[in-house]
Amino acid sequence: MPATDLEKLVVQLSADFKAFEKGLARANGISNSQFNAIERRARQFDSRLNSIGKSAAQGLLAPLSGIGTALGVREIAQYADAWTAAGNKIRAAATSAGVSARSLNELKAGANDARTDLETYVDLYAKLIRSASGVAKSEQEIADVTNIVSKAFKAGGASANEQAAGILQLGQALGSGVLQGDELRSLRENAPILAQAIATEFKTTVGGLKALGAEGKITSDRIFHAILAAQKPIEAQFKVTNATIADAIGQVNNEFLAYIGNADASAGASRDLVAALQYLATNFKGVADVVV
Repeated sequence: MPATDLEKLVVQLSADFKAFEKGLARANGISNSQFNAIERRARQFDSRLNSIGKSAAQGLLAPLSGIGTALGVREIAQYADAWTAAGNKIRAAATSAGVSARSLNELKAGANDARTDLETYVDLYAKLIRSASGVAKSEQEIADVTNIVSKAFKAGGASANEQAAGILQLGQALGSGVLQGDELRSLRENAPILAQAIATEFKTTVGGLKALGAEGKITSDRIFHAILAAQKPIEAQFKVTNATIADAIGQVNNEFLAYIGNADASAGASRDLVAALQYLATNFKGVADVVV
């Protein structure tokens, strides 16, 4: 091959190879750039989850080291959530009715006094705030009625289902303005002590309430007054009942709930954990891309 032809071939091969190198460099640059971006995103996400997760776990568990052997992380989280949910329920009811509600710790004391679980007690209190604010003279009266009704159910031996049904019907009656029909029948069946208190208010018998209910005479203001007026006899009936093992366990459960709820509120641990989970939800596609 003539020298000139060989030189031309070398020049051409050199040019082609350089072009190939540039193309490969560009391809590698794009791939590396994409990979580095994904890697950085993964590291950032992992770092954020680790920092939030660790601080949340430490914040939630640190004050609870004394009971850590009795409860697992899942149970502690459930207690913290239950405390938060109870607080949300009270705030929503108070905002709706335009009243100032009492604290969860005050309600816990009332629940223990009535040997009732805190969540049921809070549910009744919230229902009364919504339905009885128009007839109650103060929030104190709503709190008193909450305690009286809870003790009436306990003194009457109502089951959890009967108590839930009675609370629902009482709330609906106070909200609608009158007690009649199915609501009256349910209250007579599930809360006979309350039914007797209402009958006493109207100077009739429990059986006689049916006719008064049909006439629309059992109004919410009279019901509320009847319960307040029956405080002493209901307290007397409640005091002669003996606390059961279930009652005692319920009171301990209330204390666990309050202790964990207060510790969590102070440490802000569950808020941090919620923030981490929300971050995961918001960035889920990016995380899924990294993982997949």
